[in-house]
Amino acid sequence: MDVLNKFLNSIAYKFPKGYPDMNDVQDILLLESILKELNVEINLKEAKTTATEDLHEIFTAMFVAGHKPVSKEEFYTTDWDKEVNLSKLNKQSLHSDVIKSYIGKDKIQKPEYYKLYQDAQSTASQINSKLGYPNGLIGVERVFGSGDSGKKIKVDIISYQNIDGFKDKVDISLKYGKGQFNSLSGSEVLSLLYNIPEEDFKGLGKGLLKQIYDKDSEFKESIDKGVRDYLKFIIDNYKKINTEDSPLTPELKKVLDEFDRSLLNTITWPEWIKLKNPSHRAFRKALASKPLTTLKKEDFLPSKQIAINNTIEKFLEQYKSQDKDQEKVKSLLGYILGSDEDNSYLYVAEGGNKFTFIPSKKRINSHDYEIEEKVNSDSANYQVDIIVKDKESGLPLFEFDILLRFAGEGGQYTSDLSQKGSNFKIYQDNFNEIFYS
Repeated sequence: MDVLNKFLNSIAYKFPKGYPDMNDVQDILLLESILKELNVEINLKEAKTTATEDLHEIFTAMFVAGHKPVSKEEFYTTDWDKEVNLSKLNKQSLHSDVIKSYIGKDKIQKPEYYKLYQDAQSTASQINSKLGYPNGLIGVERVFGSGDSGKKIKVDIISYQNIDGFKDKVDISLKYGKGQFNSLSGSEVLSLLYNIPEEDFKGLGKGLLKQIYDKDSEFKESIDKGVRDYLKFIIDNYKKINTEDSPLTPELKKVLDEFDRSLLNTITWPEWIKLKNPSHRAFRKALASKPLTTLKKEDFLPSKQIAINNTIEKFLEQYKSQDKDQEKVKSLLGYILGSDEDNSYLYVAEGGNKFTFIPSKKRINSHDYEIEEKVNSDSANYQVDIIVKDKESGLPLFEFDILLRFAGEGGQYTSDLSQKGSNFKIYQDNFNEIFYS
């Protein structure tokens, strides 16, 4: 194992997902602080973004600035230096340089890039319609790097305007597709929702399942059994897989052939994590192959629900009976929404179909709330559906879900659980009445 892998393994427990996620600002900041302690000064805040983020945000800024759409046939050969020459688009060369790193005559013509372009057009159309642009619009730009605050968290583009009675700058967060708030710490969400004392359960920056695992021998045995059931399920069934039509290659099948069967009855969760690739990859690819994709619904998933979902529920029992702490609830809502301390920001997703101003922490703190929660026991992952209501009026404001699942590249049980919520719905009239009346 090389030096970098050894280093990452030694610090993995410090991160909610079991590894530093370079798309998560909090993970980046934590990794920077660890490196600083080792006298390594490096700026990781400008972590590499994806083509989805880069292109969707840049195209949206261009359309807000007045860009005229090009056809699908012209899209991949367009002169982007010319297209960004818009009087209301700031930092034009930065926009075109990033586009050209993905799109051009010498690049692979990926059809998803044009879909991003179309979604950006719809998104910008909604922004211009709702904000009244181009009237009052002075300029617009995509936020490159870390932005003015030093941390690129929510703001993706900024529009500058001159409209009486309104702010001179609008911070806009863009999401492609459904646009959920899902890059969150599961430990932080649960600790705030159930008011768990920090001496019992630490929040941000601490692994959720790792903490529960170390709390009680019952929890440890349950999670270890879940790991063994997973491995046994693969070993018992992988020979049914046709490797010619499967992500399980002959090389990975050989890994399963040679896997030490004695571990099936003794291995623990930490020991499975340490095995790394190619074992993790072989088991993950096998689980994604037919007929295991069908068989797992009867054999593997019920075992996983017992090992993970039931274990989390048992751990939370003593805290769920407590009354909600309003200060913790308000902190939770601010965390879920990514609220700024003083300023609201505009959130736009689903091609502009989701369009709302996210309240600042000050606005959130000016109200009290009721939380309705329902554990989704049918889910293969630990899922809680949440409805947030204004306490005084009883009006539902928005709903989201806590969805805790294994999201590491190694597959099942190879990392800690991550919060990957799949639902976010705002009751727009109620939301506006309470926060912006």
